[in-house]
Amino acid sequence: MRKVKIIVCLCRSYIMTFIGILAVACVFLCQGCGNMVEPPVSVTFRESLLTGAVMQLHNRSDKRVVCEVYVENNSKNQSTTCRLGVAPNDMTEVGILEMGWAFEEGEGGYVEVDGYRGKIYFELKDGAYHTHIGF
Repeated sequence: MRKVKIIVCLCRSYIMTFIGILAVACVFLCQGCGNMVEPPVSVTFRESLLTGAVMQLHNRSDKRVVCEVYVENNSKNQSTTCRLGVAPNDMTEVGILEMGWAFEEGEGGYVEVDGYRGKIYFELKDGAYHTHIGF
């Protein structure tokens, strides 16, 4: 009878240890798994009525998102960032009025969306803006 109790206790101990290890592994392996999804924001540009170009952030989700825009001009050794929210299924414009920056030829940067790992990179060259998503 004593041997059976010891075996039962050992089995319970092993099971609890296994569950603990499994839980820790899930936390580490799944940390940020949901963030690997492509950000629900697309980036386009239009010509500004004042000067340069205006960035358009299109939120394709049913939830409000917060974006951080980073832009740099290496030839002028200048850069800036701006954080702003975009309403669900809506578009917000960012330009000289919103962040004090007129997007110009030769500039580039990225948009980060809170809660998502990927960045939306952009660059203006040859008179057109090019965008791609990177993880």
